[in-house]
Amino acid sequence: FSEHAEYALRAAAQIAKKIEAEIYLLHMLELPSQMSDMVSKGSEGPEIIFAIKKAREQFEDIKSKPYLSGINVTEAVQFEKAFEGIITSSVKNNIDLIVMGSHGVSGFEEMFVGSNTEKVVRTSEIPVLVVKSDVDINAMKNLVFASDFSDEIESSFPKLLNFSEMMGLTVHM
Repeated sequence: FSEHAEYALRAAAQIAKKIEAEIYLLHMLELPSQMSDMVSKGSEGPEIIFAIKKAREQFEDIKSKPYLSGINVTEAVQFEKAFEGIITSSVKNNIDLIVMGSHGVSGFEEMFVGSNTEKVVRTSEIPVLVVKSDVDINAMKNLVFASDFSDEIESSFPKLLNFSEMMGLTVHM
């Protein structure tokens, strides 16, 4: 529910409206290990119930935003490490594009941990769009495809071309 997550949601909403798609809105709750044990055993303590209730309230607030008007939005709250949960949930729900906000990490955190966004980009088989600021997707005309043209890229290139065609973008290599 950060500012950068909202930038990503606005971008996703613009894409969804343009190509008549729906949005699967996911909020990951990373719990301390003792609380995770409670959830895995089917027991929900007051802290967990409070966290779920707070997330649901924030979802209701977000879903009332004007930029989501006319878009089918499904929301989910999951208890898992963020990047693992995003990957798992995306595959399970047949997600075509992951849109994530990022403010960037630096220093010690970047060197030893990395960001959730960076981990999703590295491990996802599903295309990932990273949004770092408020952007007008509809004003975009050009897309740059930076590649080493390795065999690994071969499977993602048709997805990029399909996306650029749906969005009316010119691809530059």
